[in-house]
Amino acid sequence: MITAVSTAAPRDAATNASRARRAALGSFIGAVVDWYDFLLYGIVAALVFNTEFFPHVSPAMGTLAAFVTTATASAASACWC
Repeated sequence: MITAVSTAAPRDAATNASRARRAALGSFIGAVVDWYDFLLYGIVAALVFNTEFFPHVSPAMGTLAAFVTTATASAASACWC
């Protein structure tokens, strides 16, 4: 019979709480960066992308196409997470 001996010290409640706080903070920062990225992309889509990427359609259709592109990226981001 083989018995395993663990040399790792058991984690106490303070260590677990600290790790949980770090994980929550990292998750929050990641969500804020992702939200800010899509906010900037939406603003640029409305102001720039319609004329740069869709020059052969009317300005309204160019803006709509740019927003559809933004929505597609947002949906893909939500599905991949």
